[in-house]
Amino acid sequence: MSSQKEPRTSSASRLIALGLAAAVAVAAAFYFGYWVRTPQYAMRTLVDAVKAKDIAYVDQHVDKNQFFSRLFDESLEFSFGAQDSDSDQQANPALKRYLNQSKKLVVPILQQQARNWILSGRPDNTLPVRIEADDTGRGTAMAKAMAANLGLFRLQYRSLGKVEHNGETATAELTFHDGQLDQDLPVTLRLQREDGTWKVVSATNLPKYMKARQKAIRARLDKLNAPLKARIAQSVVVSTDEAQAPLFRVHDDPSVITGASLEGEFTLTNVGTVDILSISGTVEVKDSSGIVRFRNGFESEGIRAGQSVRVRNVWPLDLYIPNQSILATKPDEKLSAVLTIQYVIFKGGQSIGLLETLPDDTAQKR
Repeated sequence: MSSQKEPRTSSASRLIALGLAAAVAVAAAFYFGYWVRTPQYAMRTLVDAVKAKDIAYVDQHVDKNQFFSRLFDESLEFSFGAQDSDSDQQANPALKRYLNQSKKLVVPILQQQARNWILSGRPDNTLPVRIEADDTGRGTAMAKAMAANLGLFRLQYRSLGKVEHNGETATAELTFHDGQLDQDLPVTLRLQREDGTWKVVSATNLPKYMKARQKAIRARLDKLNAPLKARIAQSVVVSTDEAQAPLFRVHDDPSVITGASLEGEFTLTNVGTVDILSISGTVEVKDSSGIVRFRNGFESEGIRAGQSVRVRNVWPLDLYIPNQSILATKPDEKLSAVLTIQYVIFKGGQSIGLLETLPDDTAQKR
């Protein structure tokens, strides 16, 4: 009785099955032995945890105290010019010391606000925040203002970009969307590996982020203010003819610490048919290279319909503001100015005013 040979297809099937099993084993080894230990995996799972409102996972993978402590410090530095080459301000050591006294009050509130934002999904959430016993309101107000200035709790996650790994540290580039500005903004996070766990410890590109945000705010305000500027221009204008054109110059002034003041003169004309009771606006003065060296506000008396007034202002130049101290050294330089009329009050009580801040009418959607 002859034995029957095993079909070749059975051998082939076993080989294929063994090959698949080996491939699965290799994939599993890669997944659990390498991939789950990478900062890329940590960032992806952290994003998923925020979407799922998994606070426990977020607490495990974000060093909130270090993150918001660094954010507080860098926000002050940026706001007062230390990291912003375009700024006309300089970090005032005394003011920084005063604001830093509130850090121990502000950082815990920012942490709680972040937790509430994750849970509620809204920048204007009404979840409770525990206030420290010695916080008389300053810490809460600063935390709210700082969060609003940074646009922290309006950000919506868009995508994860490049993740660079360097030993025990890593950086991750993310894109977030600001719903109020309708603008994508760049955020770079720094991660640190502690006991085998990757944790987000800081944001590393605050100046770049804030410049992009400020540019988007200006663009949004320009769009909203365009029709208001057109209405103002129908009522009052800054005269530009040679005899009445704006004139700005630096002159010696021993009464101020820099020894110099900026004098500005310009003519406003009521080109409408209604008397104007009051006008206010802003002025930006540029040197011959086109760099803005001075910003300030101005006000004017009332102007009858069809009439003009010559407005004169003298501003002391501030030694602690680099651009102004530079301007003080240029008494003979030809200066130019951009004047913007921001607010007009008419006889009868009507008024037109430009928006200085964005209207808070865009609730974040997730």
